[in-house]
Amino acid sequence: MSEKPRRRRVVGPPAQPGERLIRKYGNRRLYDTRASRYVTLEDLVDVFDSDEPVRVVDAVTGEDLTKRVLAQAILFEEGRRRTQIIPIQLLRALLRHRDERDSFERKLARALAEIEPEAAETRPGGDVDELAELKRRLKALESQVKKKGARS
Repeated sequence: MSEKPRRRRVVGPPAQPGERLIRKYGNRRLYDTRASRYVTLEDLVDVFDSDEPVRVVDAVTGEDLTKRVLAQAILFEEGRRRTQIIPIQLLRALLRHRDERDSFERKLARALAEIEPEAAETRPGGDVDELAELKRRLKALESQVKKKGARS
């Protein structure tokens, strides 16, 4: 008589109060613990777009996968909409300045802080204008980073 294979136990951490917890399983399925259902990457685009805190964890190890899944969601949305959300120049600048992380993060945080209030005002009907403004500001941030790199 052979033994049944043992199922892996979920050891991932529980959700924090006010946080949306998504568990990612080995078969690449994503489970929304609040909605008690499996979700797609397309569903997660909407979840990440909301203001509520979201955390994605490996269902078995508990490893935080939020950044990785968010990056996948951005790439998915770019492909779905056939538009560029994050310019390639910005991605390259992030890699080039990875050793200057603290100053780069501060600049990026300032740029995002300027964008957020304006984005909230234009959201009801101006998604196209909002995207154009975001691209303009990201290019401005990139040029600031390039100027700093040229001075170094």
